[in-house]
Amino acid sequence: MNKNNLALILACLALGLSMFAFFRNSAPVSGSVTVADSTEMESEELEVAVLMQRFQWNVNKLYFAGLANNKPLANFYLHELEESMEELAEHPIEENGQRLDELVRAWGLAPLESLEDSLEKTDPKGFKLAYEAFIKNCNGCHISSGHPYIRIVLPTQPVMDNQDFNP
Repeated sequence: MNKNNLALILACLALGLSMFAFFRNSAPVSGSVTVADSTEMESEELEVAVLMQRFQWNVNKLYFAGLANNKPLANFYLHELEESMEELAEHPIEENGQRLDELVRAWGLAPLESLEDSLEKTDPKGFKLAYEAFIKNCNGCHISSGHPYIRIVLPTQPVMDNQDFNP
């Protein structure tokens, strides 16, 4: 086996392991935060970075489904996003002196309702305006939680290029 084939095999294995870790609910990520109320959940840890990956994944797909006016698909990704946010909101997590569960309720779940309303009541242009407002809330939460360097922008392409977002 030559060096190029070996390098290709190792790269494929690394990619496969990365994808496996990404899609697992409890994938190990460095820098996890612990649950603030140890009486409620003794040693359980919630991987905030994994939840944020899920947020970003679903927010990206929601955008393209909404622009295509594919309301069933957009509602699917909206629901997935809401489930992930609720998972974080259910855990009293403190990071950088801030309660992330409280922040996600204020900056994420509440504005998500406005985005959901716009999806049902407006056309793709109205959805895009509501989506832009939602992204501003994401960035506001990042600033409030001590992560101002994490800035979300409007996507320019779907996270996966092999999905048709049209109705």
